[in-house]
Amino acid sequence: FPLTMLDDHSRYCLALDAHTNQRTEGVWRSFVRVFRRCGVPGQILFDRGVPWYATTSDHGLTRLGVRLIQQDIELIFGSPRHPQTRGKVERYHGSLARWLDHKGLPTSLPGFKKALKVFREDYNNIRPHESLEMQTPASRWVPSGRPYSPHPPEWVYPEGSTIKRVSSWGAISVKGRTLFVCEALVGESVRCLELEETLLVLYRHMVIRQIDLRTGRSRPVVRPHDRNV
Repeated sequence: FPLTMLDDHSRYCLALDAHTNQRTEGVWRSFVRVFRRCGVPGQILFDRGVPWYATTSDHGLTRLGVRLIQQDIELIFGSPRHPQTRGKVERYHGSLARWLDHKGLPTSLPGFKKALKVFREDYNNIRPHESLEMQTPASRWVPSGRPYSPHPPEWVYPEGSTIKRVSSWGAISVKGRTLFVCEALVGESVRCLELEETLLVLYRHMVIRQIDLRTGRSRPVVRPHDRNV
């Protein structure tokens, strides 16, 4: 399971890590290494797959997504079955696949780690890119000025906000009704915004749930929110 992190502007490959699975803890360690070395981005675009999107239910947000939001990152998810949304990454993966076919597919995890390291070095620093006027991604990449915070401070919602704490099974209580929000947010404080018959649930700077107060039906929504509101 290769984990790829690609800078949108320069196409610089921030990480190309070989993992034996898609579990949260291993993937998070890769993110932390990148954040410490390269800084924290303002946004990350994902596909709708594990471990950043809950594919087995209508929950949407995962525990990994929560950790990224706590770093003040805006999460953006591509449209289902629409790889064009992530065209640069798809092109990158195509280049990687062709390179591995040419060099030979490794047969062990250490072999994959070595091969991916060689490919990343070639991709970033040696091979010119037509989209970059035949320059290398390393020549265009600039680290983020936002530092990684191992202990993010508690979020302060606007004064007068309606704040609820998510229960042990991912719900909040509103006007005597129990409404499901997200299991990944158990124990966290969320803000509720009521707009006519719709309730928007925000976690820190992101809208993460939209609930129809007439029917109780809800859907996951992960999008940035205007912090002045």
